[in-house]
Amino acid sequence: MIAPTVEEQEAASQEIARNVEQAAAEEAGHSANRVLSAAGELSRQAETLRGEVNDFTVFILWALIVTSLRRRRAASAALGLHAIRRAAAIP
Repeated sequence: MIAPTVEEQEAASQEIARNVEQAAAEEAGHSANRVLSAAGELSRQAETLRGEVNDFTVFILWALIVTSLRRRRAASAALGLHAIRRAAAIP
């Protein structure tokens, strides 16, 4: 009578162990899927940010070029005005 009870207890323990192992494996799979999804979202956000930084860099370079051209134009105009004034002062 004790032997069958021990065998039943052992079988029940093995079944519980299998169920716990299966539940742990399923949870690990779900966790892995969540990590994969988060990594994909992070990759998309990084690509968006890369594009925005690139656009910003192009805008800054464009602004520097325009500013430089305006300064050169203003300097040339000032030099031209100075030359006209000198020429007008020559007897």
